[in-house]
Amino acid sequence: MAAERLFEPPGPVVPGHFRVDEQTLLGDPALDDVPATTVDKGAADLFRYTLRFDGRTVVTDRSAERPPLDRLIDALGTWLPT
Repeated sequence: MAAERLFEPPGPVVPGHFRVDEQTLLGDPALDDVPATTVDKGAADLFRYTLRFDGRTVVTDRSAERPPLDRLIDALGTWLPT
């Protein structure tokens, strides 16, 4: 069974540079082309990420190469629990 990491934005204290990066990444028009689900159902032990933005929910385990989604997850990575 795959573990799922759900990103919930941190409280009101968010560094300014993170807000700018997040806005830039979320404004990437290539995100419009990312399917709602990119999950390898046959893979074992992959984290599953659920991202909610612009009224959409996208679920991925990063098994498929999706550069705009990968950039967003990498940027948010510092906020995810380890």
